[in-house]
Amino acid sequence: MIENGVINRYQLWLLVINFHLGSALLFFPGKIAAESKQNGWIAILLVTLIGSLLILLTVTLVSRNNNQTIVKISESLLGKPIGFLVGLFYAWFYIHLTAILLREIEEMIISTILNETPEIVIYIMITSLVFWVTYHGIEIIARTTEIFAPIAFLGLLLTVILVIPLMQLENLLPIMAEGIKPIIKGSYDVLGFTFAEISIFFMIIPFVNNHKILLKTTISAGIVAGLLLTVMVVVSIMVLGVNTTAMSIFAPLNVARLIDIGHFLQRIELLMYSTYLVTMLVKLTLSFYAGVIAMAQTFHLSDYRANITPLIIIVITLSPALGESIIEFFDASRFWTPYTLVLSLVIPLLLLGISYMKGKK
Repeated sequence: MIENGVINRYQLWLLVINFHLGSALLFFPGKIAAESKQNGWIAILLVTLIGSLLILLTVTLVSRNNNQTIVKISESLLGKPIGFLVGLFYAWFYIHLTAILLREIEEMIISTILNETPEIVIYIMITSLVFWVTYHGIEIIARTTEIFAPIAFLGLLLTVILVIPLMQLENLLPIMAEGIKPIIKGSYDVLGFTFAEISIFFMIIPFVNNHKILLKTTISAGIVAGLLLTVMVVVSIMVLGVNTTAMSIFAPLNVARLIDIGHFLQRIELLMYSTYLVTMLVKLTLSFYAGVIAMAQTFHLSDYRANITPLIIIVITLSPALGESIIEFFDASRFWTPYTLVLSLVIPLLLLGISYMKGKK
């Protein structure tokens, strides 16, 4: 294997949680409230259920094929010509996703913290960090996540606790007044930007050092991530109301800004900033790392590090070209959910079926 690093089950558990939180933590309470109204929390629970099934499919396919990456599985089951194309498709998706995530972070930082900073400066700062971590491999990515993930979870927990006095239960009522359709619509929109991106882990799971309870580890992590997202949607709606949440780009940040304890503890949105930045940087790094490894395996390179610089340049070039704003991209990206489901559902199901027919174990 072109990468000799290994990670343990706990590190994988943290990576899965942080990956699923990622951009969803700030961007999607507002988006799902716009579609599902006060029933957004039900939509998130539905997404979590579907996501658990996608995780099951991912782990089953990898485990049944000697814990290989999706690139190697495709070559083994489909032959080299078709396997090459499938591997290239996955590699492109990972790089495409990296460019989107980079744009998300850049827009959040510029719109909320560094308003006068040129875009290219933000891009260089973030990609330099991603370059360094990726260069040192999956073990450094996992260990870094192990260090900073508690900060992210603590920021989330404290925010929720401190806004309890502002919560209004009636904002969650009535339940399902408009039927199931708005819930399904909200779930569909959010699925593509959360659990349907699980195909990233086709490139991560093979590096786990013990696969005995891999399914339990990944599904439990997915459920925890889904519950945390549900909490943020519930909190946002209970504090801000449905209409304000639906109109907010960063609803949880707006919630945190309302914290005022005795006119002493005020505007501590830094808690949510820290949570968002940690989870987003984990997701961004994992996406880029998966792209680098997938590209190296597709072209049978002996060292994945040779890919890092050219792919970083592609990401920096592609990211500003996604649209006028990342919100515009989200609104115009009805294609994203089917796009991600092809990679996390359709192709894996096809490969799993072929695997069973060929009798691979």
